[in-house]
Amino acid sequence: MVVDPENHNMKSLHSARDVRWTIAAGLFAICSTAAFAQPASLSLANRAYVNAAGSSEFASQQFSALAWIRPTGPGENGGGTLVSCGGQSGSGSFLCSWWTGWNASSGRVVAMVVHQYATTARVITSNAVAPQGQWSHVALVFNGVDVQLYLNGVLDTQAAYGFTGVDYPTSPTMFIGAFQPGTGYTYNRFDGQLDEVMVWRRALSAGEVATLAACPNPPTDEVIMCVPFTDQSLIDISGHGHTPTA
Repeated sequence: MVVDPENHNMKSLHSARDVRWTIAAGLFAICSTAAFAQPASLSLANRAYVNAAGSSEFASQQFSALAWIRPTGPGENGGGTLVSCGGQSGSGSFLCSWWTGWNASSGRVVAMVVHQYATTARVITSNAVAPQGQWSHVALVFNGVDVQLYLNGVLDTQAAYGFTGVDYPTSPTMFIGAFQPGTGYTYNRFDGQLDEVMVWRRALSAGEVATLAACPNPPTDEVIMCVPFTDQSLIDISGHGHTPTA
């Protein structure tokens, strides 16, 4: 895993950073690189991922999850997880409470919100493509009624949820770059770069998502995790203390 000062084509309003992190086979090293005109990002490969410890704050019946993504490889099982929440133990068809991922064969973004573990869920797939090797802004928004996917600040697709309530464990875990179906197993790891992962315990409006994709300062009311991967850190700057670990 690398926190890398990669150039973001669509992120011209950000300040410079100077950091590269590398994580491989359990080793965590920090090495400096020359300054770039954009902030650092999280680079994942070789089955690396990060996760924030379980918290009841993540068990929200309405939520928004946003991230910049830049796929650079096929990932695990034909794609890879962007951000996911849950981590129920056991086995079944749906192994997390909600999930966002990237499909390597189509280049499209996929999202799922689970109503009943291993039984019912709503899955939607974007119409637009998030190309490999390019930065795209992705947002999953759930208002309790509709599941919505935004790409680059524009509503791409949505579908009626059709159920009541999201199925959470007591204290769901937040994963970045993977999802965990049960103790000891972590699946669908992402190959590429992720940046500015943010999670709210409310549904953002279309205007708020568009604002975030344009890169000004984000709205902060009810944001419960914000990890920009800058300043040689995985720190959650939301003030809620959900800093992930590698």
